[in-house]
Amino acid sequence: MHSLRTLIAAFSIGTCVASPLTEDQILSLVKETYPPLLISQIENKLAQANKQYSKGAFDTTLSVSGQIRPSNYYDGSNYELLLSSPFENSGAELYGGYRLSNGYLPTYKRDLRTGDSGEYVVGFSFPLLQNFQIDNRRAQLKKASINESLTKHIVDLQLIELSRAARTAYYGWIIAAQKESTAIELKELALTRQSLLSKEVEAGARPEIILIDNQRIVLNRDILVRQAQRDLLNSNLSLGLFTPSLSLDSSILPSTPPRIPLVTQNQFQSDLSYAMETHPEVLSLNQRQKSNQVDQELAQNMLLPQLDLTAELNRSVREDSPKDIERNEIVAGLSLTFPLARNQAKGQLKTAKQTQQQLSLKKQFALSKLNADLNTAYNNLQTNYKAWHLTEESQTLALKLYKAEESLFDEGASDLLKLQIRENALVDAKMATLKSLYQYLSSYSDYIAITARDLQ
Repeated sequence: MHSLRTLIAAFSIGTCVASPLTEDQILSLVKETYPPLLISQIENKLAQANKQYSKGAFDTTLSVSGQIRPSNYYDGSNYELLLSSPFENSGAELYGGYRLSNGYLPTYKRDLRTGDSGEYVVGFSFPLLQNFQIDNRRAQLKKASINESLTKHIVDLQLIELSRAARTAYYGWIIAAQKESTAIELKELALTRQSLLSKEVEAGARPEIILIDNQRIVLNRDILVRQAQRDLLNSNLSLGLFTPSLSLDSSILPSTPPRIPLVTQNQFQSDLSYAMETHPEVLSLNQRQKSNQVDQELAQNMLLPQLDLTAELNRSVREDSPKDIERNEIVAGLSLTFPLARNQAKGQLKTAKQTQQQLSLKKQFALSKLNADLNTAYNNLQTNYKAWHLTEESQTLALKLYKAEESLFDEGASDLLKLQIRENALVDAKMATLKSLYQYLSSYSDYIAITARDLQ
């Protein structure tokens, strides 16, 4: 936020002469203050919180339990304190702790009986088939990690679109200001001529109808100025959505439009390769495929028999164990549970495979569309660049013709109608140049968005 405070301070009322607002500053404001983007970034934080929540399934836990039997035939009591910790890289679980019993308990309940001083216990369980490669806990953690990356790509997609809109609004703001300046300049030209013609009409050098005709031109130019002022106000409002903390007045308005060089063919090929590999839309589909792959692995895991190995070591604290219990004892076990119908797992696996096919087709289409969109954007960029320079040449010629016609008019060798024709052609040429420049800048904004260069 330091850069934002510096930016706001630079443009605040009462500071020194404000610097022109730059494109980079606009994009920084979008990243740091634009509410829709901030909302999306909160989604990313929520995904991080969900990942932390999923890690909780592997937290070490402390459990304390006890049983008393005040009125039973077996009136003994038993107590247990255990620490248990599952492993993230396997389905195994390790536990250890302390057990104590007293009173009269059945001899066949070994896990309830200890000596008077109790016993230490340590053990583990380890899945050999189902839950060996993956289980629900590990699947949820994997998907939470994938979702964290997916959310980031979704935020990046929104940032790309917002940067495109902000950049286009910025260009529109500058061009609208240029149009207003051009319209005011043309109006001033007509007003200056009106003053000169008034003197010539009073002196009898020109007919009064010429003065009336020029007055009509002044009114037309006034309409042009008002339209340009309306467009500038609208562009201020559009850009103001991205810069709510700034006052978009003339003090920070760039004096000239940006002149962005044309993207070369080599740069285009580089941009195309970069976009096909790193565009957030492609990366988000990659993450969705990874998440679906986890679903497939989990479904295949559920098809397996459940074969679990367990082992436990018990050691009495002192040599006061009952006669039928050794001070050190080891118990190992193996259990097998075989699912029969397995409809749930089969249905989940079919769903995951079909979803994977959908995602593969979506990715294939996304890559094709990205390739087509970027080629289209590049072609538009080339065409609009050439059109811009052609309109600049046309404006230069129109200005020469106007200057020549104006000289003839001042010498009395031409009339107001011919001068007006040349002047209107100059007006059209100037407006066409600004329009072509805006089209080129807008196509450049589209091109940058498709290449995802704003994320670099």
